[in-house]
Amino acid sequence: MATFMFLSTLNCTLMIQFCGQTPPTASLKVVILAVLFSVTFSLPDLLVTNLWRLDGRLHCSTIATLPKLIILLAEIHRFFLVHGFLQCIFTFGLLVILGRRITQLEDTTHHLHTASQSKDDISEMVHEICEVLRNIRRQAEMTLRHSAIMGTIFLVKALVRLNIGFELYFFRSNNRITSRLLLYTLFSVDDITSYAIILLSAYYYWIHYYHFPAIRSHFQKHRSQPHTPDRSLMPANPNPLLLLERWAQLVSFTRKFDYDLHNQLLSLNPLITQITARRVIRDWKMRNLHPF
Repeated sequence: MATFMFLSTLNCTLMIQFCGQTPPTASLKVVILAVLFSVTFSLPDLLVTNLWRLDGRLHCSTIATLPKLIILLAEIHRFFLVHGFLQCIFTFGLLVILGRRITQLEDTTHHLHTASQSKDDISEMVHEICEVLRNIRRQAEMTLRHSAIMGTIFLVKALVRLNIGFELYFFRSNNRITSRLLLYTLFSVDDITSYAIILLSAYYYWIHYYHFPAIRSHFQKHRSQPHTPDRSLMPANPNPLLLLERWAQLVSFTRKFDYDLHNQLLSLNPLITQITARRVIRDWKMRNLHPF
């Protein structure tokens, strides 16, 4: 789970870094890489772990008859890679980069929104770009919040599991009652963090459902009106290729008075090209559906 969280955050950060352009197989690659890395990190544990029974509780940990050095190396490996401490540190670094990109994306959307107040064709196209950028920003903000909470929980869980291992093998007190009480406390905290991870993983898509209007509208079965294209989000345009040319003129014009805004608009060229191609294909399909 910690590896999957890190790779999902990396995928979202790269998507924002490249202006929302991500291949359709990115999610599948993230899942495959998460499985491969998780199996690779967990393979050494198969050689040195065993199932214990501690006061009626099953506990999977390192074999106690092994040398102390091997036990120490196994606990350190499990702490950094298996329980996700290293993945959490890298995830927090990605969240800092993602937060900066979200701020830049919000500034770009603000500048574009002020330029989309008039009623010409370019303003409609700018309005459409603003809606696309807002959806990307919502997704990035949701990933930022979810990864920050999950990373903190995984970090606490890794520290608790490390304390459990050290208490079992190295720091066990001579007082049996005190040692049992400490182990029960650590086991309880570990169970709470495990339940929190399960709940957050299960409700992640539920949060998306209530956070993104497009996802809610996709699952709505009963509608009062027949299905029509949403012109506020995707306004119809008779000549998208002409708009692409006029957009290039607008970008060149902004270079004269605001170079930073010009660079931000210039980075949106791949997104504009993709939207234009999609609208050309849509217009072609509409003409084939209504030949007369």
